[in-house]
Amino acid sequence: MSTTLEFFSLLFEIENDRIRLKSLADYPVNGSFAEVTVGGENKHTHQGATMIPSSEGARLAYISHRVEGDALEIIQRSPVVEVRTVFRGYPDTNAVSVFTEVTNITEQEITLEEVSSLVLMEVCGTA
Repeated sequence: MSTTLEFFSLLFEIENDRIRLKSLADYPVNGSFAEVTVGGENKHTHQGATMIPSSEGARLAYISHRVEGDALEIIQRSPVVEVRTVFRGYPDTNAVSVFTEVTNITEQEITLEEVSSLVLMEVCGTA
């Protein structure tokens, strides 16, 4: 069973242990919004210099969310990192600002190679 979460111009879908961004201002974007690549962790595919898919993106499990005023905080976790993404909405606009924090949850040092602020899949259509 899935649950939807609306926040300003954003629509998310939560299903099982996954959260996906479904639309931004009625434009379908359908996908993971946080991508993190950790050095030494394997990516699901290798497509040259592209960031997506990252080593942790597909492994991030939805943990929680909370809304406080004009801010939505979403927590996701993989076996290696915890990712906190904060969306801030602006009344009477479709504008949002986004930042992502990554915390190492292992006992060992890790190297962050890439961290996204926001990934918008299919925003310009599909091939």
